[in-house]
Amino acid sequence: MSALTGYESAVAELRNNEEQWRAFESQGHCVTLAGPGSGKTKVLTTKMARILREDVREPRGVACVTYNNECARELVRRLHRLGVADRPNVFVGTLHRFCLRFVLRPLATHLGIDVPRPIRVASEAERGSALDAAVREIGVYARDFKSTFVPFRRNALTREDGREGWEPGDRGLTDVCLAYERRLRAIGSIDFDDIVLLSVRAIERSAIARQCLRARFPVLFVDEYQDLGLPLHRLVNVLAFGGGVRLFAVGDPDQSIYGFAGARPSLLHELSQRDEVERVELRTNYRSGRRIVAASEHALGVERRFRAESPEDGEVVITACPDGLDAQVAHAVGTLIPNARRVGKRFGDIALLYPTQQEGDALERALRDAAIPYVRLDKGAGYRRTPTVQWIEELAAWCCGGWKDGTPPVSRLMRTWAELLSLATDQEAFAARRALVRFAFSNRNPSGAANTWLQRLREEVLASRLSLLDQDEQDAVAELFAACSLEGNLAGLDIGMFAGKSGSPDHVVLMNLHTSKGTEFSTVVLVGMDDGRMPIYLAQTADAVAEQRRLFFVGVSRAKHAVHLLYSGWTKNQYGRRYDLGPSPFVVELERKLGPAA
Repeated sequence: MSALTGYESAVAELRNNEEQWRAFESQGHCVTLAGPGSGKTKVLTTKMARILREDVREPRGVACVTYNNECARELVRRLHRLGVADRPNVFVGTLHRFCLRFVLRPLATHLGIDVPRPIRVASEAERGSALDAAVREIGVYARDFKSTFVPFRRNALTREDGREGWEPGDRGLTDVCLAYERRLRAIGSIDFDDIVLLSVRAIERSAIARQCLRARFPVLFVDEYQDLGLPLHRLVNVLAFGGGVRLFAVGDPDQSIYGFAGARPSLLHELSQRDEVERVELRTNYRSGRRIVAASEHALGVERRFRAESPEDGEVVITACPDGLDAQVAHAVGTLIPNARRVGKRFGDIALLYPTQQEGDALERALRDAAIPYVRLDKGAGYRRTPTVQWIEELAAWCCGGWKDGTPPVSRLMRTWAELLSLATDQEAFAARRALVRFAFSNRNPSGAANTWLQRLREEVLASRLSLLDQDEQDAVAELFAACSLEGNLAGLDIGMFAGKSGSPDHVVLMNLHTSKGTEFSTVVLVGMDDGRMPIYLAQTADAVAEQRRLFFVGVSRAKHAVHLLYSGWTKNQYGRRYDLGPSPFVVELERKLGPAA
């Protein structure tokens, strides 16, 4: 009897779970509400593979929109294992990429969308300068507006003359937004939010736009729905319930932690309650031990009836370190990591999570001093991981052994490179791919410093084409090269470590709690579980505190076998002022509800 294919094996696994099988067998619109470790990515990707095999024929295909590039990369890796090859009729990426590639670039001229031609995305510096100038122009107090500018603008979808039509209609914010957009247009640019907002407006107003999208993608998948906010919700409503596109969405409102970026978990609840939508809930946790699953539910503070599939209890250990953050760091690096290693855990099985960069910096210093290999994946990592920078990391991973089993597939590397460059002709695309393939195959199995490999990449592939990238991408690539230069803070970064920036079995993973969503590790250590850090002192409203609780829930639920929570009962700010606020109230409540281990 022949061995099962990756797809057949995945389908067989889904049969063993009634909830997963129901989602897999759904025929119309379906929303799957999936708790931590419940297999939602397996359900999503296997469903995609099935629809491509049974329901959709080329050149038509499917599109899957997800929150960020890291989520997209994981989905692509899973699809590859299911036999879904990289091909033009399958899109997996962010909402920004979807709108830019399939709405603005091909349809802007035909639909009369007001965008610069060619489409140019403003750099981070240009966006900051335009916002500062807009605030001064309108004459408002910047401190009151900058923190609310992004979520307001991402929820204010319409652009009529003056202020009319804006939602929710705050006059000061409306005027700042309009002035900000005028200044970007004056330099021939749009920003990332414009890409989505203008596209959603066009799709809502134009039957031609809806027909074009349905003709290309009759089925739309959405991953991490709770994180994508009102623009995506409006797009889903017009395509699925007005444009004839079939919808399959997965998400978890309990893991909505990006309110500062415009996420609204209520939208997923609203979608799941529609009469046209089949609602499926996944409650079985395949990741964590029983005690950890119970701790996760207590951390959330809401009864969800999670079920643990594991026969093991798992460890939940809460440790007081009265001497402050340095003592927490010393315990994590000097005791917990060696203990995990003694019971057979690899460095890559261990994650150190924290609420703010202050804890991350202290942990990074301690790991470096202890000569423990690590990767840091949050914004304190030394450079921004934009799509181009992540593509460079993937290319490094291919060169560092990924070529042996096609991870990532070289075809995807070439396609992504051509998309990033927005090449106008087939001849230009061919030349870019040829230079890339020549470099990749002549630089397999590199060793030594990442800087050396990056310099060769710049000379052989990037130099003549960097100007074709969006300005923000050019700036991010420059930051990467500066960080890895001989004078940079990552001067000693090994190429193998650089290639493992998405995680490596040989490196402890260091990241903030927001970045940790979607990951899992054998041992998780939560550092900085003090009031003022968790919840963060800036959380002044009930909604903000609720989101911080969800963030705490995300951190606890990353662990398979052991989760350690460290606190001191006091914190210091960047100026050395001490605050004796006690441990996190979430930790206090968790310890009380969980009780002693059996």
